[in-house]
Amino acid sequence: MVVLDPENPGEIVRDKSLIRTLKAACARLAGKDDHFSRFPGSQPVSLLGNHLSILKNEKFLVCEKSDGVRYLLLIYFVDFSVRQPPSSWDILGGRSGCFFFVNRKFEFLTVPALDFALGDRLARDLHETLLDGELVTDERKLMDPAEGAVPEYQSTFLIFDTLSVRGVYVGCLDLMDRLRAGQGEVVFSIRKYILQRASSSSELPCTLTMKQMYSKEAVVYLFDSVMSKGNLPHENDGLIFTRIDKPYQVGTCEDILKWKPKYLNSVDFEVKPMWGMSVDNTREWRYSAMFGSKFGTPYFFDFIYIDEEQQQKLKCFGGNPVILECTRVDDWPRFDPPVNEGSPWAEARKLPGPGWKFLRVREDKTMANNITTIQRVIESIDSGITEETLKRDLCPATI
Repeated sequence: MVVLDPENPGEIVRDKSLIRTLKAACARLAGKDDHFSRFPGSQPVSLLGNHLSILKNEKFLVCEKSDGVRYLLLIYFVDFSVRQPPSSWDILGGRSGCFFFVNRKFEFLTVPALDFALGDRLARDLHETLLDGELVTDERKLMDPAEGAVPEYQSTFLIFDTLSVRGVYVGCLDLMDRLRAGQGEVVFSIRKYILQRASSSSELPCTLTMKQMYSKEAVVYLFDSVMSKGNLPHENDGLIFTRIDKPYQVGTCEDILKWKPKYLNSVDFEVKPMWGMSVDNTREWRYSAMFGSKFGTPYFFDFIYIDEEQQQKLKCFGGNPVILECTRVDDWPRFDPPVNEGSPWAEARKLPGPGWKFLRVREDKTMANNITTIQRVIESIDSGITEETLKRDLCPATI
């Protein structure tokens, strides 16, 4: 079985003419004009204390926040010749790819194995369909008589919203109708096609399915049953609440609220290296200066302590700025780097926390979080909204 790397599931499209066509189609199917130049996905905001009354009084659906990679899935039947086709299209025997993952950089990734498995007929039928979701790696245990439980892995694209189906924009509908459109028009069509071919979904490089949504009052069930250890086939890092009676909104959306436990509440910073003197009195750079973004440009925020082992891992970026996902940890030190390039790194000081700790590199992003988003995350951390808070406020009868 093919298992896709969620961070790099396919080959990036490089042909300029095809990119222009796909970007224009993607923007239009998201309800924007053809010249819209940013990733046309909706961006949730961190759940703050002032959101709790809205969450209690309005209609929301809730789902677990899978720790996957966010993509739009664009189904677009390419009916023209591509001058510089991706090399991976060779397996399609002269055909063009039609199923594209769209990442946050507004790049288009082609997965020929998906095109090969689903075929041109289905691509024609679902031409100009745009879905919102996340790519995860699911794990399940198979029982082997000799070896016992053996893990098997599968790539899954979890669809949590629908923007357009067959060229018809549905983002203006409420959430329930958008989910019905995704399930009834897209997922059903794919499953019907697979059955008609008498093939198996295991032949797909990734399974396409709707993400399970629940009423907000089911938050206790989500925490105690769905998200409890071992009950999910993939990693999870919180909850997403989506308002039912609002249309799909491109960009920052106050109607989609994300909650993470304190230790997972993270920010994407752009981190740049600084120069200092090593123990042998030679110049040496280390990553330490953190920047958010403001009006699309780097905005200095703070310094971060990154230990020696992690610094070595970052050396592969050659001193170029890198986007790092970081969490604020109570017992992780704040950092005071050397005063200038001529000062030794030995004079750098670790100060009492809480400090920002590097979790992972975000190679799928080119820009740090906006400074407003960073402040929201800090507010979210400081708000003290815990699992018990959500259980108490949204379903008090069960506490």
